[in-house]
Amino acid sequence: MKNTTQTQEPSTGSRAALRVGLIGGAVIGLAIAASRLTADPGLAAMGSLIIIAGLFAVGFYAVRDSGDYHATPAARTGAISGLLAGFVASLVMVVISLIQALDPTTQKMVIEATQEMAQRAYSAEQWAMLQQNGMSIESIYPFAVAVQLVCCGAGLPMVGLAFATIGGAIAAQMYKARKVE
Repeated sequence: MKNTTQTQEPSTGSRAALRVGLIGGAVIGLAIAASRLTADPGLAAMGSLIIIAGLFAVGFYAVRDSGDYHATPAARTGAISGLLAGFVASLVMVVISLIQALDPTTQKMVIEATQEMAQRAYSAEQWAMLQQNGMSIESIYPFAVAVQLVCCGAGLPMVGLAFATIGGAIAAQMYKARKVE
């Protein structure tokens, strides 16, 4: 029996999206690690800026490397590269968050800071009522870590998809204009 299915080589855009997405995700993961592990809020904010700029760059370079500057292929290439970069970076973020969450020193710092904020947010009567009902900051900590892991782990690929698609659209417009000239 003859094989009638045709195998096609992956498009240049797909290869570029995979390559740039994986490399970009690893670099963005390093930026996430650096911003999460620093105690300086200025460096953490700079890390956030690098992450967003990196996601734009992932889409931009994936489209540039693909060479296809038409709207739909460029958007697809940018989106795939951003989704992949966001996924790789979210894996790094989840691992770092788990390591930090399991560290007793970090747990103690977070619980103390959360308790201070809660005491400022609630009146003395409300605080006493919460404690009488068995609510403690220590009991909320595991839930807060789980929410952070789920939200950030799922959100980063979506953010990557959005920003890299925009970066890819910018690259398509820039290089399409150059190609015409």
